[in-house]
Formats: sequence, C-alpha cells, structure tokens
Amino acid sequence: MIKYLIALLLLVGCAHDAPKQKPLEDVVLAPKDTKVNVPKETLRECDPLPQLENRAYTEADVLAYMQQVITPYADCKARKRDADRILKKALNNQ
Repeated sequence: MIKYLIALLLLVGCAHDAPKQKPLEDVVLAPKDTKVNVPKETLRECDPLPQLENRAYTEADVLAYMQQVITPYADCKARKRDADRILKKALNNQ
C-alpha cells in the first residue's frame, strides 16, 4: 500500500504544469544612443542673393546675374539637404 501511495505522489507531483512565464508588459526599452556630428559649414546661414538693379539689362547682363544667383543657391540647397539628412539620422527617422 505504501508503494502505491509513493507512486501516486510521484505521478501527481510530476503531472502539474510548470508556471507559465508572463510576457513582459511594463518593460521600456532604452533607445540606442547615436552620436551625430554636424559640421559647422552645414549649419551656416545661406548667403544673401544679389538683387537686380532698377535698370535696363542686356542678355549678357541677365546671364551674368543668373550665374551670380545659381552658385550660392545651389551651395545653400546642398548644405540644407545635408542638414536635413543629419537631423533625420539624429532623430532616428531614417
């Protein structure tokens, strides 16, 4: 009879389920720190564009003026595009 009781206790003891692990509910993962270096040239303000004078212009004058405007504008546009890309990287909005 004692043998049956011991066997029954062993079977019952082994038959119970292991406690189930709860999923992580209140866990907040720390964001990964990212260092971003921004060159000073990237954050420099845009140069002012030259203004037209109030006079009659020849075709050559207009072309010369356009060259004076296009180069600073293209430079500023490239710097601001770089600044936007760096900002997105810094804010993890790639």
